[in-house]
Amino acid sequence: MKSWIEDLQLAPLTPFDSLDQPAIGLYQGTFLEPRFSIERPTEGLKNKLLAKLKSSFTQKKWLYFFVASPDVALSGAIVDLGYAGNAFCSLIDLKTGEMIFDHSWLGVPKLQSKVGNRFFPDLQATFDNFSTSDEKKVRIKLTPAADPDSFLLSVEIENAIKANLRLSNKNRPPMIALANPTSSRLTYTQKLNLLKAEGSILVTNHGEYRFDSDSLHTYAGLDLTIAHPLHQTEWNWAFAGGQELGQHEQIGFNLAAGNHLGGLNENCLWLGERTLELPPVRFINDKKDRSQPWKIISPDRAVQLEFRPLNLHAEDRNLILVKTEFEQWFGRYSGTIQLNTGHTLVVENLTGVAEEQKVRW
Repeated sequence: MKSWIEDLQLAPLTPFDSLDQPAIGLYQGTFLEPRFSIERPTEGLKNKLLAKLKSSFTQKKWLYFFVASPDVALSGAIVDLGYAGNAFCSLIDLKTGEMIFDHSWLGVPKLQSKVGNRFFPDLQATFDNFSTSDEKKVRIKLTPAADPDSFLLSVEIENAIKANLRLSNKNRPPMIALANPTSSRLTYTQKLNLLKAEGSILVTNHGEYRFDSDSLHTYAGLDLTIAHPLHQTEWNWAFAGGQELGQHEQIGFNLAAGNHLGGLNENCLWLGERTLELPPVRFINDKKDRSQPWKIISPDRAVQLEFRPLNLHAEDRNLILVKTEFEQWFGRYSGTIQLNTGHTLVVENLTGVAEEQKVRW
């Protein structure tokens, strides 16, 4: 019987083994040279160009960011679907539940909406609407910083938000999963949690919010997903971090359920300098009113969490080639995670998000 809540194995240097088979699985670390097709490209310039063209329409990429302090939480994503692009940005007052800012934009993929093909430590993405005099300037950018394992996140939304944040990974191994939900192409997802966050967000008519990297209640997370998904994809996702109750230590978790990874478990826990695998979980919520508390529970009850929503970012788009129903709620997590050592982690009012998404690509 598999023992859950044990350290993730280190990612291999290459996502393909000596027999040229993909190393499907959940790991800690990163892949420096990802490959997205199970079959190697056919020789010849014409074949390579055709393969690249096909991949540009089937590959979906997004980089998501989440930054929280005791006062506010900022989240957003830059998305390249091959034939369409978009971005969103949301800022919530965690004390009142008020959504200070929430907006999304469409953009031309690979021109206005760009997401890189490389994983940690080289994550990067940019959304720029190339504003004219008729629309507000929007520029969201994540790039590696000069110092190792750090990133610069900037958000500039004319007459609304100006954020400059440094996100630093201090010995928190990232998670990376390699899955094969379709027959010939691969899906990667990499999550980073408990990044140190410092800097500020200046909000028109609200003032300035500062982020203290020494606070146990301040953290950031990143999600880079490069996917070749099923035509119809559904998932739930939970992501949070903060201080373990009664301890001078931060913990964070990533939990998901759905068909987006073809059944592969991506659930994990960040604890100290360790990244551990968590068991599969069920998401239970009121489909008619998701503002009611959610339950996230594993069959063995090792994970028992309650999520209390505060407010949400939602999108319901039908762009012919893609249709999406998306709700991402900001809120607080409380509950327990039972380690296989017998120790029980207790969390109370941990800041994070929970989402439900249905997509036809």
